[in-house]
Amino acid sequence: MLCLGVGNADLPLKPDHIATGAQKRIVRNPWRLSWLSRVGRSDTICILGSGLTMVDQVLALRVHGHRGPIRVLSRRGLLPHPHAQASHRAQPIEPELAGSREISALLQGFRRQVRNGADWRGLMDGLRPMAQGLWQQLSNDQRARFLRHGLAWWNIHRHRIAPEIFLRLETLRRDGIVTVNAGFLEAIEEGHRGVLVRYRQRQSHRSRSFNADWIVNCTGMERAGVSHSPLLKGMHRHGLIAADELGLGLSVDRHSRVIDCEGKPQPGLYAVGALTAGQFWEITAAPDIRVQATNVVGAIASRLRYGVRS
Repeated sequence: MLCLGVGNADLPLKPDHIATGAQKRIVRNPWRLSWLSRVGRSDTICILGSGLTMVDQVLALRVHGHRGPIRVLSRRGLLPHPHAQASHRAQPIEPELAGSREISALLQGFRRQVRNGADWRGLMDGLRPMAQGLWQQLSNDQRARFLRHGLAWWNIHRHRIAPEIFLRLETLRRDGIVTVNAGFLEAIEEGHRGVLVRYRQRQSHRSRSFNADWIVNCTGMERAGVSHSPLLKGMHRHGLIAADELGLGLSVDRHSRVIDCEGKPQPGLYAVGALTAGQFWEITAAPDIRVQATNVVGAIASRLRYGVRS
């Protein structure tokens, strides 16, 4: 059974657009928290990405005594929405999907329910048990369209933060400590002190820049493709595994069995977790992985008990 951890995505920039002297100022994996000990109290921090990892790193910086400015740069400049207060939390509401399989129609129905008074958080929670089935009913073209145009909005509504954390982040923004910029990273150059970050403003051809002492890569989880590890590279080289068509992870069937390069399930070989996002999509949270792992363990137990060959 393949169940490999997934790390941080690489920088959204070609290597030749990063100055050699700037490399030492880039924190590529913020989960190695030793980098925080090198940060000066008043240093300027540039965080790439505006999702949950960014929020975690901002709070970690404050805990470690950092009081300097933090510049957040992401393509859309969207921040995670908060959960409702416990006293106002809505029960899950089943979305009215009306049998449609077009993403645009599903979204229209979702918005219609919100306009009619449904709590959007309750709708998102009601959608969660249905997400895997809906994803599997979409064509690859529809899935690719969702990843291009809808993923950022899915993330900020689906992966929310606690209300008290949201208030802390909003206070930092109001006080000018954290600023959020929407744009596309163009280059990282050497500066007089630290680095110079160049980016193009979203919906504009204007290039802007700012200085920073550190750049922290919080662009999210990497896509767990076949280049994820030496093990997967070797298995791919020998034809034992194949990447799914969207490059989200490995090709697996609905039973989590790994598909080889000839399109056949590998007897006795299963994948669990983010590696299977191409097939299941909603498969990174513990409750979903727990169900998947239980099913896989049951399948393995059956093989051992009855000598099944698939």
